[in-house]
This record gives sequence, C-alpha cells and structure tokens, in this order.
Amino acid sequence: MRRGFTLIELLIVVALLSALATAVILIINPAELLAQGRDALRISDLATLNSTLALFQADHWQRSIGAASTTYLSIPDSSSTCGNTGLTPPPGWSYHCAPTSTYTKVDGTGWVPVNFNLISVGSPLSKLPIDPVNTTSSGFYYAYTPGGSYAISSMMESQKYLPTAAEDEGYDPGRYETGSDLSLISKSEGLVAWWPFDGTLLDKSGNGINFSQSGSPAWASGPSCQVGSCISFTTADSLSANSPRFNFGTGDFTIMAWVKPTRRVDGWGFDFFGNYPHPGQYGDLDIINSDYSYNVGLNHLPYPSGTSVFCAIDYSSYFDSWHYLTFSRTGNTLSYYVDGSLKKTCNASTFNVQLVPSGSYNYFVNTSWRNGTNVVDDLRVYARGMSSAEVRAMYQAEK
Repeated sequence: MRRGFTLIELLIVVALLSALATAVILIINPAELLAQGRDALRISDLATLNSTLALFQADHWQRSIGAASTTYLSIPDSSSTCGNTGLTPPPGWSYHCAPTSTYTKVDGTGWVPVNFNLISVGSPLSKLPIDPVNTTSSGFYYAYTPGGSYAISSMMESQKYLPTAAEDEGYDPGRYETGSDLSLISKSEGLVAWWPFDGTLLDKSGNGINFSQSGSPAWASGPSCQVGSCISFTTADSLSANSPRFNFGTGDFTIMAWVKPTRRVDGWGFDFFGNYPHPGQYGDLDIINSDYSYNVGLNHLPYPSGTSVFCAIDYSSYFDSWHYLTFSRTGNTLSYYVDGSLKKTCNASTFNVQLVPSGSYNYFVNTSWRNGTNVVDDLRVYARGMSSAEVRAMYQAEK
C-alpha cells in the first residue's frame, strides 16, 4: 500500500505549480493592471477638473483663471516658480507650484489658482485632484495651462490608455489632454514645429513653419508608415523650411521622429537635420556611414573656434526598420534615445545649434547624394529638453 509521494513526484508538482504561477503572472501582468488603474484615475480626475472649471467660467466669466504663459503643476514646492523640481519651462513661459500646505485647496491657493468656492452652487470639489504618482522624476503629474480658455493634461503610462492619449485631438501623443483650448498645451510644452507628413508638408503646430521640397520625395501610407502617412527620399531629395526659426543657440531643444533609413556601404548617409549658414560653422544631425561605420549623431563645428565635435551612437543594428529617434538637450547635456531608451549622453557645452539659420545652404531632410530610400514620419521640434519619461511615453503612444 502506497503511503506518500516520492521526492521526484513532489519536484514535478512544484515545477508544474511554478510554471503555472509564471504563466498566470504573464497573462495577468499586474504591473500593467496597476498602470491602468492609475491612468483611469487620471482621466477621471481631469474630467472632473474640466467640468468644474467650465462651471466656474459659466458663473464668473469675467474672473481670472490664472496667468497667461504659465503652466501650473500639481507638484507641491516651496518655490512658487517650481524652482526645486528640476523642471525648466520653454522660452517665454514659466511654471507655478503651490506649497505643500495649500496645494490641494480649492480656494485659489491650490495648484489650480481658481477659487471654486465662488461657484453659485458651491464647489463640486472638496480638494484638488493630484496625479497618483505626482513626481517630477517619473514625469507623472497634472498640468494646467490658462489663457482666457484653458487646458489640462497628464501623461499616460499603460498600454491600454496610451491610445486614448494619442487620439484625444491634442498635440502630444503621450499625454492625455482636455479642456477648452488644447493648443495651449503645445505652446506650454514648447512645441515649435510638428510635421505629421499626412500627405502635406504643413507644420501642424500652429507656427506656420511649412516645408518645401527639392527633388521628388514620395508619399506613402498604411503599413509602409509608422503613423498614418509618411514621406520617403531617394538620391538628392530634400526638404527645407520656409523661415529661419530654429536658432536655439546654447539653449535647450528636443528633436524627435520616426525614421527608416536604408543601410548603404558607399559612404555618406541620411542627414536628418543640417545647415551651413556661412563658412566656419556647420552642424548636422545625421545617420551616416563614414569609413563603413554607421552612426547617428550631432556633428557640429562651432563658430568661431573651428573645433569639430561629433557626438554619436552606433546605429548599425537599426537600419531597414522603423525606429523612434530623439535628440534632447537640457543644459549642457545632450541625450540620444532610440525607441524611448536612453543610449548616450554627451557634453553639449560647446554646441551652438541653429537648425534653420539664414544662409546659403540649409535643409531638414536630405539623403546626401547616394542611392537608397529613407523614410520619415511624425517629425517634431521642441524648444525645451524632455525627460526620459516623456520620451518613453511619446514612443509608447505611437509604436
């Protein structure tokens, strides 16, 4: 008569239970479920705040709802300009934070500078909502931007709700945006230009920096593109902007786009941005093949020192498929991202970036006089540096 299990049988049962537990965790994905819960709360919070602001404006349409060119953040800080958060607003804008003692109050001293107690039926809110994470390091916090009308926003983090952010008719695919004027978000985020390449060369940021073409770039759509339509280049096709708007100098900037360059072994490459304003100064952001080594980077010759600087990452494993490239400068640090992941940082103290200066030769996208097809989609330029969390959210929303 058998009285128990053998050691081998017990080990088999333990192994089966472990495999089953692993499969259940992979299927359920608790981290994603937690992220979904936070995103659902964010959407609910912003909807409540949106309706409360609309109610206040209906009651008190002549009262101020905040200062123009200011973004109010849900993060508490002892500095009213959010000086301890590590965040830098784009040129012409400022951040505002409320102190810990008042930042959730609805009497106008909270992070939203509106006294909701003045609403004739009373404030629908007992306290102001804040992001469930609410830290600058994560990139997750609420932002409120007034300007006669208003907009409120938050980044999304879950795979379930990122498409909601991308489809909310706003300007940032990684950020859920709502309110009475979503264009305020693009201005407050420093969006200088945005070319979705949706069958036109128009800038959709509202700043009117439209492209003109040289050669015969071709349009594509559907599975051939990453986001809707896209544009491809062969031989010496190129695009140039209609105005010298991008003189960032030594200031912060971010450039991001989906690109699909062709691998070639005949030299030169795919110039992503370039300019030659006058002798002694030039700068390219390009994917190049120099001496049969593939790189993507900023190749800059500052003026007047004449010292060449090339800061690049190895791009050899990324050719012939879509990837999301981001170049972001904050202070003296230039960061390179591929598909939302940080690949390299460089000291940018010597860089003086003028992406479209006045001069004899400047362009945005150029295939550098060699055969091959290179495709670009959803190209954006910002006048500020972006955090890793923001870059990751943008990539996740459109991948």
